[in-house]
Amino acid sequence: MGTINNALTMYILLKSRKKMSRGEIAKILEISPRQVTRYKEDLQTAGIQIIETTGRYGGYELVGNDYFLEAGFTRKDKAQFEQLLSWLQSEQYVHYQDVELLANKIFGNQLESPTFIGAKTHTHAVSSQTEKDKWDQLSEAKILHQKVEVTYQNVHQEKTTRVIHPYLLVTYQQANYLVGYCETRKEIRHFKLMRMEQVIILEDTFEIDAEFKQKTYLKHAFGIFKDEKIEVKLKIMYPYAQSFKEREWVADEVIDDFPEDKYLLYTAEMEGLTQIKAWIMQMGTSCTVLAPESLREEIIQLHKDCLQNYK
Repeated sequence: MGTINNALTMYILLKSRKKMSRGEIAKILEISPRQVTRYKEDLQTAGIQIIETTGRYGGYELVGNDYFLEAGFTRKDKAQFEQLLSWLQSEQYVHYQDVELLANKIFGNQLESPTFIGAKTHTHAVSSQTEKDKWDQLSEAKILHQKVEVTYQNVHQEKTTRVIHPYLLVTYQQANYLVGYCETRKEIRHFKLMRMEQVIILEDTFEIDAEFKQKTYLKHAFGIFKDEKIEVKLKIMYPYAQSFKEREWVADEVIDDFPEDKYLLYTAEMEGLTQIKAWIMQMGTSCTVLAPESLREEIIQLHKDCLQNYK
C-alpha cells in the first residue's frame, strides 16, 4: 500500500474509531510505529489536526475541523443539517435513518442527534409491508410512470382494490400519503400509506394529467387535502395573534395588523375544508370567522356541539 493510501486509511480509521494507539494503526497498515508517526505529520501538514495522549489509554485522535473530507462546511452548514434532521425526525419521515446516515458521512459523524419533541404516530398498519417498503414501491412506480394496484382500507375499515396512477408522495403531520389518479373514482385522490394492505406495481403505464402541476398542486391547500377553494377571512386576537403572524399558513395570504386594537385580520384563499375547520377550532376564543358566512355558521355549530359534551 502506498504512502498516500496509508495516510488516507489512517485518517479514516481515526475518523471512525475516534482514538487509536500507534501500535494498533501500525498493525492494521502492516507498517512500523515510526512510519505511523510520519503519516501523522503528513496529515497535520495537510491541515488535519491530530493530538496524541500518553498513558495506558492514550493514542492519536482527530480534533477540530479538519476540512479534509468536509469540503469547507461551516458551523452554520452543520446547524442547518441538524435542523433538517430534527424536522425529518419529527415528521417521522420513512427514510429518516438513511438521510441521517448520509449526513453523518458528509460531516464525519460530527452532527448532534436531534431530540424528538412531540407524540409519535401509532403505526397500526393493516399490512406486513413496512411503510418504507410501500414508499419505495410507490416512488419507483411514480418515476417509471407505472400504475399500481392497491388494496386499501378506509376509515370505516372497508377494503377496496383500486388501480392508481402515482403522482406525488407527501409527508404531512407525521403520516405519509400518496396523491394519485384513482381509476375507480375517476379523479385525483389522497391515500394514506398506513391504510394500504398491499401494493403491486403493474406493467401498464400512464400519462400524468396535463393539468396536474406538482409545484402548485398544494399551493392553496391547508394541509394536503383539496376541495373547493374558498376565501377565508378571520379576526385573530392578541396575544395569540403575535405567534399566528410569525408563520405562513398558505401562499398569497394577507395580514392586516392592528396591534393598538389588539387584533389582526387574516385573508387567504384556501382548500381543504375539514382541515380548515379543525385549525380554526384549535384557536378557540382567539379566532372569529368573518367570512364566508357558510364557514362561520359551521364553526358556530361545532362550538355548540362541543358544549353539548359538557351537559
